[in-house]
Amino acid sequence: MMPSEFWIQTPHETGVWHKAMAEHDNDQWKRTWQQTFWNGWHSAYFQRIKTMPKYERYLEMIGIETNKAQSAEQMLAVAEQMTIALGGKSHEQNESGSE
Repeated sequence: MMPSEFWIQTPHETGVWHKAMAEHDNDQWKRTWQQTFWNGWHSAYFQRIKTMPKYERYLEMIGIETNKAQSAEQMLAVAEQMTIALGGKSHEQNESGSE
């Protein structure tokens, strides 16, 4: 179930969906239920707290490195990917003058 589907369903519909998934694929159902529960719990938690905790703390909890230094080549590669994704030309296309 996609998050957008979850938020428009009633609790009963969500329960029916989860039961059907349990019959279909138990491991997938468990992962989906854990993710759905985690998202719902944290959404409610973050709405109620007075000061927002550091985002990096949560990234570290799930194993994503923060403040990782990038080389100039890595930064250039990311910038070029973003340029291409937004419809621009790559560095090679600009140098050769091709479309």
